[in-house]
Amino acid sequence: MSKQRSHRALMIMEPGQISNHVFRAWLECGNTVSEVWTRNRRGLRGNLEERLASLARGIPTVGAMARKNGIPVRIVEPLTYDSKVWSLAHESNADTLIACQTLQIIPGRVIARFGERAVNVHPAMLPHYKGPNPKLSLLIDGRADQFGGVTFHCIVRGIDEGPIIARSHVPWSSAPDYQQWGDAIALAAAEITRKELQDYLSGQLAAIAQPSGRGNYRRCSETEFAVSSERTLNEVRHLFQSAPGHVFRWISQPEKANTRRISVVGMGKAHSPPTGQPPRILMRRIETDLVDARVHLIRRSLWMRFVKHPVQGFLGYRRLVLQRTRKSPK
Repeated sequence: MSKQRSHRALMIMEPGQISNHVFRAWLECGNTVSEVWTRNRRGLRGNLEERLASLARGIPTVGAMARKNGIPVRIVEPLTYDSKVWSLAHESNADTLIACQTLQIIPGRVIARFGERAVNVHPAMLPHYKGPNPKLSLLIDGRADQFGGVTFHCIVRGIDEGPIIARSHVPWSSAPDYQQWGDAIALAAAEITRKELQDYLSGQLAAIAQPSGRGNYRRCSETEFAVSSERTLNEVRHLFQSAPGHVFRWISQPEKANTRRISVVGMGKAHSPPTGQPPRILMRRIETDLVDARVHLIRRSLWMRFVKHPVQGFLGYRRLVLQRTRKSPK
């Protein structure tokens, strides 16, 4: 890639491997960041589990990189309700807006402030699977091989409807589990950040409008991807079989806002008809009724959270990096 002028971005991000990879790739290209906006109260530092995941991959969290480079992190409320958001964006002196792993709706005045240099990173192959949580939606719907990947597109008022800058297809079958699939998507996002995004911002690459009437918008609720008493045995089996390696939530009472949520990673083989008894929350499992069965759900242990998953993440990530290095042109 020929030498290009640097760009200055205002970034709107939430914690995650895609955010970490995009942020680092952006800085490695010689660009700068004026501010990072987030709703994450830890300021994108991540909790202990997230920091271990980043350490295992050798990719610092956005919060850690921001501190190292003296980049301000601003904790924001929903942008659509903040009357000062346009002035804050204007005062950032950024020439580019990058949104990544956020559910924030960017106000129209802010989009207009950056114009075609307002960019969103979406973890699916647009125009398919617009909307939140596309990765899980793809898996549950059985479409992850067809539309799994990442898209960089211009931000417009319609959700995920802007012209496409670049896409990278990352099928589910290319990874052994949910964790490594997410890593592969993050690596693909970093490559686009280094190449096509820089070319686009420098005027060497044009964005292409999404075809009218194609694709779909998929909106899902938290309970759609959770295990609860309202689900059947087959539905719960489908969840675990569709996304091996993903940590699901057991929700005790979905209809209540303050319900208890516990991480579960699978289901025991033994089950019986529903008993009508309340759930039993034990150290290693949860015994609970579904609509048509009483089941044992396997809880995620401290060993899995802080040892097994980070080690697996390290080994899987190194394997992915090696594979991509071998495939890349010399």
